[in-house]
Amino acid sequence: MEEVLELVGKVTERRVDKYDAKTVFEMVSWYYGCRGEGEMGMQRLSGYEAELEFRPQWMELREAFFRNLRLCSDSFPNRWLERETEVMRILLGEDSWA
Repeated sequence: MEEVLELVGKVTERRVDKYDAKTVFEMVSWYYGCRGEGEMGMQRLSGYEAELEFRPQWMELREAFFRNLRLCSDSFPNRWLERETEVMRILLGEDSWA
């Protein structure tokens, strides 16, 4: 990361936990503008991240948005992917996911 810029938003996701209906899942995500280039550092992936072969890659927000849209339409059901794609849509000022 070369430079962290301003805070651009905060999203709170709150829903019934998928593992325990008596529990509420809550996740707060903070979004910052940043500038970056060059080599990525060492990754420390969780099990599912390693399974999905996550890897960092610099790209423009619009490109990331459209890549996420393709994943959403390729039967890759995931709450965090939907949340992150919706945040990108809002930041880009897109009318819809279409």
